[in-house]
Amino acid sequence: MLGDVAAGAPVFVANSGRYKHAIVDIKDYEKTQATLHLVNEPASGRKSGEQEGWLEPEDLRVHFRTEAETNRHNFHGYPAIESTHSWEGYPL
Repeated sequence: MLGDVAAGAPVFVANSGRYKHAIVDIKDYEKTQATLHLVNEPASGRKSGEQEGWLEPEDLRVHFRTEAETNRHNFHGYPAIESTHSWEGYPL
């Protein structure tokens, strides 16, 4: 059945003339899930801020500095490149 399907094209399965299921490429599914997560993230942050209180900018700086020092990863998830450059004075 799937041998005639083009790569990247979903397959819709009907039951009694109505579509009930879709078969999609796992990469397309993961991309859709990531997109939904990103779309919902601002609403989640707003709700958290309203319920638990908002963070001050300095608190965010401390949080991300601590994360950077603890995880030693850059923003793309790759290990950070060791540097002799001093970041002191930069508004992180």
